Amino acid sequence: MTERNWQGDWQVSLDTEDDPKIQLLSDLVGGTVRANSEFIAAQLISARYSFETILGDDGVEDLIDASVKSDFYDGLSRDDKKHVANILELPDESVWRYGSKLHTDGLWDAQGPVAEVAFERSDALVLNGAVGAELFGVSKRLDRLSAAVEPDMFRRAVLLGGLAMAGKGVYFRGFDGDFYRGKEHDGLVPETTIGGDMHGDFRTYRQDRFRHDAIDPTGQSHVFGPSLERTLIPAYHSTETYILGSLLAYRAAFTGVERQGLFSNLVHKAATVTYRPGGAFGDYGQDDGHHEAGFMDYLITQGIEEGDILANLTFLPQNSSRFILTAKNEGVEFALGTENKENETIDMIRSFVVPADEIEDYAITLLQSGHGRTSQSALLNVMAGLRDGKSAGSATHRPFSIDAQ
Repeated sequence: MTERNWQGDWQVSLDTEDDPKIQLLSDLVGGTVRANSEFIAAQLISARYSFETILGDDGVEDLIDASVKSDFYDGLSRDDKKHVANILELPDESVWRYGSKLHTDGLWDAQGPVAEVAFERSDALVLNGAVGAELFGVSKRLDRLSAAVEPDMFRRAVLLGGLAMAGKGVYFRGFDGDFYRGKEHDGLVPETTIGGDMHGDFRTYRQDRFRHDAIDPTGQSHVFGPSLERTLIPAYHSTETYILGSLLAYRAAFTGVERQGLFSNLVHKAATVTYRPGGAFGDYGQDDGHHEAGFMDYLITQGIEEGDILANLTFLPQNSSRFILTAKNEGVEFALGTENKENETIDMIRSFVVPADEIEDYAITLLQSGHGRTSQSALLNVMAGLRDGKSAGSATHRPFSIDAQ
């Protein structure tokens, strides 16, 4: 089961993400919440990211008490009030459920849900309609569109509350990036994001997205829900060429993909994407990539085995944390670790694996991102080294560890 933490937020299902009416409604909701810091949604968001206020357990309970004394609650039907009572009585161990193993009658089959996320007490403010009810009457356009999408008042309030929590642009996500999606499995789709933070330092994370509905602890289905676990791996700036070189070397040497065929695939995929003009730092590093192309060529020539460290990069200068790429049978492991000076090892903190069949997608997304300090031309130099089968510069040893200067 996925626990909730400061990185956790809410999301809509991928099916819903493609619905133009829901997307317009989500945009309107997000703008309304951003403009009204006193709204419950804004308070919950601020509390989660520790911006302006920390609600704490008492603050959440105060909001719940106020919600059942509101005019909105008074106007609910007897059945809706009974449902709200059930929500407010949910035990601490309650969970949200995700995945495709759900019968049409709402009962899970013998295998159970594919994934679970812990329920938080503050979720009750979304599910009892309190968060969404505050959006009623704020905008005629919002009222018209939300009523067209969901005519029932209570369900409309719940929907608006979920969209408020999942709305694009509401959350501070820490960095900008581009993403690609892997193969769907049991209603879950792995999504990998690549980009840079406000300083142009490299950031990447991976998480599962849910394709269809989320099921709340009362058994009701929703097009929104708390996001599944997100694994964030950070590195220092100007490390993208080493990352790309490591990935392509793994793809060529470990999985046996012929160099020219791999290069041709990359060129074909590169022609289908839209390139970013580059963020605040995207024009830096015009001459990067020559040595890294030689490093990639060295890895391919020498061969790669299970467990080999492909790159060991600094996270920040004078910091013991390390960004590590390791060859695995299933793909390349991205890991954040910390140096253990006593036994000269690295203790792993968290990691995720980019599967072997996603290497090319990761490489192209990295190439198009433009949110770090590495230029597109530097990454193309690495790809050229792959095509030529020789170093664009020179490399006489394997750069096991690269530290920031």
